[in-house]
Amino acid sequence: AGTSRGLGLSVNGQRPSASNFLLDGIENNDYLVTGPATSVAPEAVQEYAVSINGFSAEYGRSAGFIANAVTRAGGSQWHGTAYGNLKNEVLNANGFRENMLGQPRTPLKQVQPGAQAGGPLFAKSLFISSAFDYLRSRSLAEGEEVTVPSTTFLAFTAPESNARKLINRFAPPAATNGPMPMAQTRITPLVSVNRLLLLERLDWMPTGRRHRVMGRFAFSRLDRPDFIWSPYKDFISGLIHDNSSLAFGWIASLRPRVTNEFRFGWTRDDLHWDRAHPEIPALGALDGTVLPGSPAFYAFRHRG
Repeated sequence: AGTSRGLGLSVNGQRPSASNFLLDGIENNDYLVTGPATSVAPEAVQEYAVSINGFSAEYGRSAGFIANAVTRAGGSQWHGTAYGNLKNEVLNANGFRENMLGQPRTPLKQVQPGAQAGGPLFAKSLFISSAFDYLRSRSLAEGEEVTVPSTTFLAFTAPESNARKLINRFAPPAATNGPMPMAQTRITPLVSVNRLLLLERLDWMPTGRRHRVMGRFAFSRLDRPDFIWSPYKDFISGLIHDNSSLAFGWIASLRPRVTNEFRFGWTRDDLHWDRAHPEIPALGALDGTVLPGSPAFYAFRHRG
């Protein structure tokens, strides 16, 4: 485990950033946090290799390790697979801690369908391979006690005050504590994750099989709608991470012992989250009351 910036995977005493991730022999690096940029469904991977030393001439640009994945190409016959994974709290036993505290099972609903298929398109010289994988997960985090303006808070505010305008526009969770302006309530944040993986690959091998041309497009999206959470639903911010990858490869067998390879790749990475309602400042209370406003100090966007 490395101690510097990165995923924490370290080889040969190098930093985690001293790595090189390849997809079909073309760079596939996330330069923000290290690791692979475009994710690929396991069913779309034909081969995978990790090299930690003694790299051959086709590799380089790494003092640590090289992780190389090769996507699945279509073959001379049509083959495909479909799969699905389902999780639900009604199928799970409760945990020992929850049983001891008399708490119910943690809600969990997760579904993950996927498919992969490939085969010939034209005269056994043009082949296609497609893959799809989708994950949708919903659960709840551990509940916490928060202090918010009570249902009687408006009685303590002037009719035209900024405090009343804020509470009227962004209503807090319902909490009653008699005549007091503040009250405690238990909030259970939602934990939600959506992930989409797509891959399309075309291979062309003309008569003679001396040349092979490959074109591939891959797309991955990670969406966390409740990334920055607040008891005020208008101030919840989501995280979206999009990655697109194009690749082109040409392998030519010039002579029985001479082979030429040409590869071209393009990757676009976009990671961002917003600060909800940036026109409203972050408000703090000495007694710890959570007031309307985004808990995020800033919005963030990274494009590579």
